Amino acid sequence: VKHDGELLPGWWSHLAPSGTTSPEYPEGHANNGVAHGIGGPLAVLSLAARRGVTVDGHRDAITRILTWLDHWQQDGPDGPWWPYWITREQLRSGTTGPGPSRPSWCYGTAGFARAQQLAAL
Repeated sequence: VKHDGELLPGWWSHLAPSGTTSPEYPEGHANNGVAHGIGGPLAVLSLAARRGVTVDGHRDAITRILTWLDHWQQDGPDGPWWPYWITREQLRSGTTGPGPSRPSWCYGTAGFARAQQLAAL
């Protein structure tokens, strides 16, 4: 998706993670989560492909999402982690905020790892 001359992922939202406008997210965000972001569609696309149900561009979409998650993967003392979301500022700078935070399935390493494992299978 191109917006104001910048290339953004197709799952970019111009709202805050809460689904409302917010001064903390003046240019929106790309949500990475399994329950709330692109990790969920990755899991669904992967499960469908494993069952032989695909459409044109299906595998390309999986690859595009995996490339995005690979790009934003961070390495910490306890292993890899992914930021919950990426703001426009972070996208421009290529940096993430501090993390990881809570070890939940929806934004935690377990959810990201499982979605990526399904794609690998």
